[in-house]
Amino acid sequence: MARVLCLGEVLRDRFVMGDREVTAPGGAVANVAIALAKLGVTVEFIGCVGEDPSGRELRQGLQAAGVGIVGLQRHPQAPTREIRIRVDAAGERSFLGFSGAPDAVYADGLVAAELLPEALFEAAEFLVLGSCLLPSPIAQRTTQRALHLANKHYLKVVTDINWRSVFWPQPHLAIAAVGALLQQTDFLKVSYEEALHFLGTASPAAIANQWPDLEGVLVTDGERGGRYFLGDRQGEYPAYAVATVDTTGAGDAFLAGFLAQLTQIPLSALAQPKAVQTALAYAAAVGALATRALGATAALPTAAETTAFLQNLA
Repeated sequence: MARVLCLGEVLRDRFVMGDREVTAPGGAVANVAIALAKLGVTVEFIGCVGEDPSGRELRQGLQAAGVGIVGLQRHPQAPTREIRIRVDAAGERSFLGFSGAPDAVYADGLVAAELLPEALFEAAEFLVLGSCLLPSPIAQRTTQRALHLANKHYLKVVTDINWRSVFWPQPHLAIAAVGALLQQTDFLKVSYEEALHFLGTASPAAIANQWPDLEGVLVTDGERGGRYFLGDRQGEYPAYAVATVDTTGAGDAFLAGFLAQLTQIPLSALAQPKAVQTALAYAAAVGALATRALGATAALPTAAETTAFLQNLA
């Protein structure tokens, strides 16, 4: 049975680079699931795709990556979402919108609460969530059902805000929706910019003080590394330089690396500074290595590749 459940969106990324366009699998929470599988962690993805060629490709891709799809639903009418992304010469990306009609309703936002397999929650240890399902009332109810099951079966809830304004017809509603999610979160991963926008501070300790039920906060800041609050201690961790092609999914890979470490140590070890530094170095290495190719999942490293990378730095 899976140790990690990932509930969120799986979609197609369409990269726009001048007059060239390339498609690849995407979706923040799906990226985390694939990265975890690549690192050897048993993981299940819960979401919804359309009964269309993109949906079939994404289902097959998750399976081929070693991700369980017992909880992956298929919607008979709604299409699978495709998001357009511009990548600049430095590998930085910006989100341009969706390929479909402006008023289209996509399958990922229609994941149904009544179809959640409770058996998955009975054996898992972690539930990973993002914010991209929250704009949909249907998917928001499903998120709440998943949180109920996580609480019932003692899973730790891990939230990566992953703010994407293009998902929100009414962006001003996002702050309240994210705040409600954080009230039920144990570990938060958030980018520097997201922290300022949603929480008013990029200090992990200050964020933890705002949300006293948080057991850990990770604030990522790209090539500048990041800061953490874990085990009642705040500190910094470095970023690693690689030949970057595309930063899409780097934060997702970082989170997967951190979670992979949490599956190997007792959570009580986060009170030990050395264990924290080891876990975050591993996570940062996974995040860096994921940027070496176009697409969020094309360059995801294995556990052996990550360990070798860190050993070569020593």
